[in-house]
Amino acid sequence: MIYYAQYFFERLMLMHACDVLKRQVAYEIQLVGSYCTFNSFALWKAKAEGKHRFFGWLFLQEKIQTADNLLLKGIECDPVCCLCDQDFETTVHLCLQCYFAQEIWVLVRAWTEMAHQCATTRSSS
Repeated sequence: MIYYAQYFFERLMLMHACDVLKRQVAYEIQLVGSYCTFNSFALWKAKAEGKHRFFGWLFLQEKIQTADNLLLKGIECDPVCCLCDQDFETTVHLCLQCYFAQEIWVLVRAWTEMAHQCATTRSSS
């Protein structure tokens, strides 16, 4: 009788473990792609204004209110980028792929290189 009780208890524990595992896997499958797995510690500790860190966080989460996100919420809008009129307006397109965004990044790079050169010149003299 003790052997049967032990067998029953072990089977019960195994079934419980399988049930917990099934629930955990189902929960993880539901959340795949719904949140960013990026470690944002470096972003929040960056030497930048809070609004810039917040924008970076929204960008990484793909939560910027671009046309694709507005359409998902049921808000009617023109899905084409209003800057280049060539592609759908998404977070990545608006900040990185759009011709106008790429021009801005070129200007920012030139400005930061020039600022770095001025700082280097001042410190060496």
